Order: sequence, then C-alpha cells, then structure tokens
Amino acid sequence: MDSNLNDVKIFFSDYYGISSYVVEEYGAVNISLINDFPLFIDPFLLFNNDDPILRNIHDEMISYLKFIQMKSESLKNPSNGMLKSWFVFSEVKQTWLGLSRNGNSGRGLGCDFARNLYDGLSTVLNSFGKELLTKSSHMEKLCLISPRVGRDKISDFTTNFALEYLLKYTEQFARRFLDPLQCRYFTVPRVCFDYVYQKWIPKRFYLPEYNNDFVLLTPKSILTRDDTFINRSDMLEHLSTIAPSVDDETLRFELDNYLSSMLCVGDKDESKNNKNKADELLIKN
Repeated sequence: MDSNLNDVKIFFSDYYGISSYVVEEYGAVNISLINDFPLFIDPFLLFNNDDPILRNIHDEMISYLKFIQMKSESLKNPSNGMLKSWFVFSEVKQTWLGLSRNGNSGRGLGCDFARNLYDGLSTVLNSFGKELLTKSSHMEKLCLISPRVGRDKISDFTTNFALEYLLKYTEQFARRFLDPLQCRYFTVPRVCFDYVYQKWIPKRFYLPEYNNDFVLLTPKSILTRDDTFINRSDMLEHLSTIAPSVDDETLRFELDNYLSSMLCVGDKDESKNNKNKADELLIKN
C-alpha cells in the first residue's frame, strides 16, 4: 500500500520512488524507514522452507553451533576476545524489523548473551558419557531460550545466519528496480564464518543507501508478526499475509525441543554419535 499522507515518506517504496506493488510482487515486506515493524524471522520457517537455499541457512546455523559447542568444551576459560569473536551476535538493524518504537536500533545480543551461551554449551558437553545424562533437555541452560529471551532476540540471532541470503536478496532487487544513484557498494562485516581461519569475514554488496547506511529487504515467507504491537488498521492490512507469531514461551519451548535433538543432547549413544559427526564436519572444513 502506497503512503500519501501529506506526501510523508514512510515506506521503503516511498523513499525509493517505486510502486509498493513492485516490492510486494518481489515477495518482500515494504518496510517502514521511520521505525521498526513488529515482524520477526522465525527459525522454523527457515528450517521447514521449500526453498533449499533457505533450508541451507538452517544447516549453517547448526554447523556453527556445533563448532562453538566443541570450543566451549576445549577452552575452559574463554577470553573476552574469544567471546566477542564467536559468541556475540549483533542486531542486524538494517532489516528494520523488531520492537524498537523509535528508529531501528534495538539492544541486540550482547556480552551477557555471549557468556550465557558459552556456559550453556560447555555445560551440555560436560555431560557427555556420564550416567546421569538422560533424554531430558539440557538446553534450558542456553540463554537462547531463557525466560529473558523472546521472539525478538531469537529473530536477531537467526538473522545473523540469514544475513548473506538477505544481502544477496536485496542486492538483486536493487539491481533490477532501483536507480544507481540510490545505491552504492557496502562492505558488510560478519557475513559468513570461515572454518579454516575460524573467524567471521566481511563481504561487499551493492545495496540501497539510506542515511549513509544500507537497507535490507526480507521475504515475507520467513516472517511472523506480533499483532500486540500493531495498533493501526492500515498497518495490519499491510502485513495481513504474514503469519502471526506464537507467544515467547511457546517459541522458546519449540526451539529448546529442536536444538536439544540437534546439539548432542539425548541418550548417551546418540550424544557420542552426534559429537563424532560434528568432529567430522570440522575436519572437512
């Protein structure tokens, strides 16, 4: 829906002088560039997606979690540098999604998240081979699904692994539909993880420019909405094709249940088998 409220520019299409229909037909959300939309990337919409490229994001996420899971076992006293490099995940504010009431800068996932993630993963690994290990979940110790983490932070975490996909998705749109004067090349940090050098690496992309920063478009197919924070009928209509999100408690449980099966939390034999598979993955990389 195009905004023509006193010619005030609200949506992405307004700022770039294109029809909202173009954005909608591309499959993306016509985001607001005034403040965040209450939309969230749902990890399960990536895990179960028909698009193999999107499902690959799931594989990348699990591979990386297994990598830092094993590092948590071998490095008992992590340095601040290690935590910042491997365990801190910043909010990707350029999507303009989340719960920020003003602008697009939320709190993201900082040092407390990093420390809790390290502690949770190392605790899980320390249980390998012990008689007390049961099929019950140990993942409640991970801050990913602690009571203080809701769908916004789960979305922030997931977006870090979907970042390269979103950058390519937006770059393709920019090349097809936007004026070159509206875009430029940006070097984006922490786009993908290099298992040889064991560090996150940057990449360069051609993207829409807004206030000396870039903007990212997100496909509707991987998003859920929070109607609690949508208080305008026109906005609800604008987002009506996006599935409503489940509550935070349900999402934490579902993620707990799924990651428990993926990150070596199960019976003793299954845990050893999954750990061996993770070791093989790192050797291949």
